[in-house]
Amino acid sequence: MSYSKKILNLLLVTGGLIVLGGCMEDDTKKQSSSVIETKSVETKTDESNEEKIDVQKVPAVSLPEDFFQKNRANLLEQMEDGSILVLFSERLYGTVLENNEMNDKEKLGAARNFYYLTGIKDSESVLVIKKSDNTAKETVFVSDLDNQEVKKVSKIEDVRDREELQAELDAALKGSKILYVDSGSPMLLERISTEQQKQVEKQAEAQNLLIKNIFSVLGDLRSIKTAQEIEMIKSSIAATKEGIYSMMKTSKNGIDEGLLEETFLQSITEAGTERTSFDSIIAAGENALDAHYMENADAAPEGSLMVTDVGAEVGYYAADITRTFPANGTFSDRQKELYNIVLKAQEEVINKMKPGTDLAVLYETANNVLAEGLIQIGLIQDASEVSKYFTHGLFHPVGLDVHDVSGYETTLEPGMVFAIEPGLYIPEEKIGIRIEDNVLVTEDGPTVLSKDIIKTVDEIEQFMKEQ
Repeated sequence: MSYSKKILNLLLVTGGLIVLGGCMEDDTKKQSSSVIETKSVETKTDESNEEKIDVQKVPAVSLPEDFFQKNRANLLEQMEDGSILVLFSERLYGTVLENNEMNDKEKLGAARNFYYLTGIKDSESVLVIKKSDNTAKETVFVSDLDNQEVKKVSKIEDVRDREELQAELDAALKGSKILYVDSGSPMLLERISTEQQKQVEKQAEAQNLLIKNIFSVLGDLRSIKTAQEIEMIKSSIAATKEGIYSMMKTSKNGIDEGLLEETFLQSITEAGTERTSFDSIIAAGENALDAHYMENADAAPEGSLMVTDVGAEVGYYAADITRTFPANGTFSDRQKELYNIVLKAQEEVINKMKPGTDLAVLYETANNVLAEGLIQIGLIQDASEVSKYFTHGLFHPVGLDVHDVSGYETTLEPGMVFAIEPGLYIPEEKIGIRIEDNVLVTEDGPTVLSKDIIKTVDEIEQFMKEQ
């Protein structure tokens, strides 16, 4: 999912770059089935002919039972003694999705930081953790949920009705020195808060508590993915692959962008996903020059390229993949020339993704490769001109948010997952190209989690030719 460099800093509020020392856990639980079912989903072409497209059901995956309990234990180590955390589940920041019915607010669920600590997907709950004498008292307040189920999922024994929250806070704030709340990224000009959180903060201020934002601490913890989290992301990518392949099978000259979006949605649903991780970008021809294009309402001009920036979400974990392919299945010589420049830039950036690599090196690599390619074909004369045609950010973290929470960092660490998305946008030729994959940083170097989704010119043309 691509964004312009001018708004990159704002987007890094939810997709920034914070490095935390640490590594992936090795105790992976084999919770996914090795059996893959195959189903058929019906889509309609613009001539109203029905086509059956085979869609593979993604293997079922889940997080270990103690995942959320471990996350709270890690957070507790970062909290000062004599402090209290009050975390509301209402989702006030993250990827806002409004354009399709799969992504209405009812289905966006809980704030991802809240979910990360509790496993609760409800948007009307509150987590309270009080740390005193280096021990924790954990309480979760819920509305209209089964308390026993909440206990089972969260491993929090003290589950109460939401109406009891204020009385508990009155007692819990007494004797505390610090109140932790989640107010969004410190880089925001204004703090994010619910009305009830503001009331809690006023109450704390009246008792002379120091108020601290827990966002960056949780961003640090979330930036390093466990092996089980990686499996969740891989499942989302597998569903995304099915949607992308269905679009390639359906595509042709004159195909409607909206029909391809519908095809993607139907396919990932059949594959077993819960929703898209962001509103899909299906951009034909010159529409792809706008990296934020989301109308998805035009027909593909003859011989045009389709930029499909899409992602499925499984268990709240996001995928973010972009594939560019010719609407009619065959690249022109010029399209192929430009496409291969972008592909080479992406491959060389990914090869640099080793622990300890400075993030600036990734940008430098992409700019150098793109500039070299554009100079060779005569589109620019000097490397400084590359910014005319590469107009957005190169990478962002991926996880529970498609632009995952973090802050700023300088180097890569094992366990991080990034979307790598170089692109070229040539207004005078009405050509936009972007290629995006999700990459895991490991001790041994990069692992492309989306490597099974075809992306070379030959692979794409052969695949579409066979349909």
